[in-house]
Amino acid sequence: MIKLLPALALAAGLAPAATMVVNCSVVGPATTELSANIVCPQFSGAGLTSVDITVSGSIAGTVSVTNNSATSQNVTATATSQFNVGALAGFSFVNPIFSATYTTGLQSLAGGQTQMFAALNGSGFADLGLDTAMLAPYIGGATYNIGVSTLTGFQAKGGGGQLATVQTTTGTATAVVTYTYNGSVVPEPASLSLIGAGLLGLGMLRRRSRR
Repeated sequence: MIKLLPALALAAGLAPAATMVVNCSVVGPATTELSANIVCPQFSGAGLTSVDITVSGSIAGTVSVTNNSATSQNVTATATSQFNVGALAGFSFVNPIFSATYTTGLQSLAGGQTQMFAALNGSGFADLGLDTAMLAPYIGGATYNIGVSTLTGFQAKGGGGQLATVQTTTGTATAVVTYTYNGSVVPEPASLSLIGAGLLGLGMLRRRSRR
């Protein structure tokens, strides 16, 4: 006896949910605080069931530290940028969504010494959650925006308060969107009949070949 149901289900395209991952635009690097829109493509297919958005960002910078003390001092300098995202339909999150930090680490500077620390960097990311209800803004053939901004702070410690610092920081941000959709395509009744007839024919050929 030939079992047609599994074959019919496979032929009918009754597949599990599928996912599509898209990369959004990159904003930055900006030499001041970020305040821009990440642009993402909408889902242009059918059967969308959920949207998942992950935002990532990074900072890079240089720090120059001068020890104005007459004696050797231990110093450290750190920059931290908080990343914030504007309101998005269907998502609920708390700003800042993440922070990125770079640091010189603990350093020893001789009296009167100036040292430059270059190529410092840090990064972070956050998943904004899953939207399964307000999907309409993410469907179509156009784009939508994810507003992103940063707030950066800088701190130098050590040196007995006799430090002079010069610091620069640039920020970059982007996002990745995962669309989950129902990828099944159910044929018309006539197509199902043709599929069934074809499979039945194959079964009869098999039975004849065994005789």
